[in-house]
Amino acid sequence: MDKKKILFFAKVPMNYIIFKPIYEKLKKDPRFELWLTSKYKGSLFPKKLYKMIGLGDEKLITYLRASLMQFDIFISPEMPIYGGNQAKIKIHIFHGVSFKGGSISKEVLKYDKLFLYGEYQKRRFVERGILKEDDERFEMIGMPKLDCLVDGSLDKNKIIANLQLDEKLPTLIYAPTWRYSSLETNGIEIIQTLSKMNINFLIKLHDHSYDRGLTHIDWKKELEKLKTPNMRIIRDYDICPYLYVSDILLSDASSVANEYTVLDRPIVFFDSPDISKRYGKRMDEEAFEKRPGLVVKSVSELKIAIEHSLQNPHEFSDIRNQISHDLFYQPGTATERAVKKIYELLINKN
Repeated sequence: MDKKKILFFAKVPMNYIIFKPIYEKLKKDPRFELWLTSKYKGSLFPKKLYKMIGLGDEKLITYLRASLMQFDIFISPEMPIYGGNQAKIKIHIFHGVSFKGGSISKEVLKYDKLFLYGEYQKRRFVERGILKEDDERFEMIGMPKLDCLVDGSLDKNKIIANLQLDEKLPTLIYAPTWRYSSLETNGIEIIQTLSKMNINFLIKLHDHSYDRGLTHIDWKKELEKLKTPNMRIIRDYDICPYLYVSDILLSDASSVANEYTVLDRPIVFFDSPDISKRYGKRMDEEAFEKRPGLVVKSVSELKIAIEHSLQNPHEFSDIRNQISHDLFYQPGTATERAVKKIYELLINKN
């Protein structure tokens, strides 16, 4: 039997993390020939992106050349179909679940299959009249990226040791979104406040926050200036190990806050009123306002909210679990379902 050719596309490094569990699982099967392409900062050369992640020996191809080739399946968390236009089956896997609504778009109609992360996504597509309830493109999969948070594959002690954290202190991770965020409005004050607290302080900015073409502050330099002994600047493209060892999350409108609900741990939200104004009608205001944690409107409220949340970790637990179950279908087994569906599409049909 000829090998089945699968092309994966990632536009930014963290989107490789979205399909990484699927890619690594399929890579073990000699019946598949896996290719990778990208469009990182407009570059035609995928090596520029995948080298940053640590890949080197994989089959890399420009998306323009890929568009001239035949692939059995194209898999991407991006809306545009870069390089996969001639693929027999095109699968969209989304780059996250956000209430900002960007992924609930008619652009997904270009794809043959939608690997849904949970009931929420399906409901939103139906509510907005983009797809019908029984559309054959829907496949309820779950989010493979989050499997590691609950399947026992992460070693908490090892991660803590690698970060050289104080085991006696609680660990907070600050993960703001990248546009119209708390980082833009109050970032320096927030970081200075957290640095003075008796905690392990992890800071994980969105990849785009380091892009000088997209932000007016050089956050790489700024963080080095602000760095304190209790702070760890996370530049890893996969946030999951750092969520796993954190006792509390501080965010604003990032989809990371949704992902963190899987762990059912405290979240504090720094209010960013510009978010609603900027995203307009496509934003799910009702879901966005249903915050599974305390909301602070100023830096002066921050320390009290964090200390209260650490002392009352079960507060908001019911709403966190409700959100998690709605957004993410059966965490821990999503990769298995995704791979099984790909086998059905490619192997079992022949």
